[in-house]
Amino acid sequence: MPATAGRGRLTQGQVDVALHTGFGTYQKVESGALVPSARYLRQVAELFGLTPFDLQVAHASLTGTEPVPQPSDRPDSSWVQVLQGQSQMALVLDCSGSIIAVNAAAESLFNGEAPANLWHWILSPAGRQCLCAWEEEWAPYVLAEIRRAQARHPDDPGLETLRTELGCYDYLQGMEPARSGFTAVSRTMHHPRWGTGNVQYLAAQIEGSSGQMVTLPFTSA
Repeated sequence: MPATAGRGRLTQGQVDVALHTGFGTYQKVESGALVPSARYLRQVAELFGLTPFDLQVAHASLTGTEPVPQPSDRPDSSWVQVLQGQSQMALVLDCSGSIIAVNAAAESLFNGEAPANLWHWILSPAGRQCLCAWEEEWAPYVLAEIRRAQARHPDDPGLETLRTELGCYDYLQGMEPARSGFTAVSRTMHHPRWGTGNVQYLAAQIEGSSGQMVTLPFTSA
C-alpha cells in the first residue's frame, strides 16, 4: 500500500500502535517485505477510512487476490432504485440468501409478500410447489450455493440459522449438493400469476459488499 494512500499524517509507528501490532509491522507491509492478512488489511482500511474499492485495490496489490466481503458489508441503498427499474423479477440478497430488497415483479412470485430468505423459500414446501423438476433442477443447486456461502463466511449467523431451519425438512436429508451453484441454465417454474414458463437464476456479486443481485428473467412456455 503506497505510503500516501490513506495514512495521512500518521507515521508508520503510530499505525502499529493504533492496530496493536508489533513495531515495524506497517513499515514491512508498505515496503513489500510482509504480505498482510485479510484481517490486517481490513483493520488498516477502517483506520484510514478507505472505501471498499480502495481496499480491493490494496488487497490485490499486496496479496494478488481480492478480499472476501464480510457479511456486514451490505449493498448500498441505491441498489433498491436499481431493482425497481427492472421489469424482470429481481432481488438483492445478503451472503446467507436473506432478502434485502425485492422489486414488484419478484413480489408477484410470492403473491405480494416476499419471504425472509430466498434460498429457504426455494427449499421449502412453497418452493417445491412452484418450481418444476424441483429435486433435479433447483434443490441441489441451492444446496451448492449454501455450501459455497458457508465456506466464504463460516461464522455468519444467518447461515447458521438457515442450516437449522432446513434441518426440519426431512426430504432434504441425504440430498447431495450439485457440483456447482446456479448457472444461466433455463429452468421451469409455475408462476402463480403468469403460469408455467422458463426462468434463469442470474446472480451477480455487488462490488464492495457480500450481497448479490439476483435476476429471474421469465419467459412464458
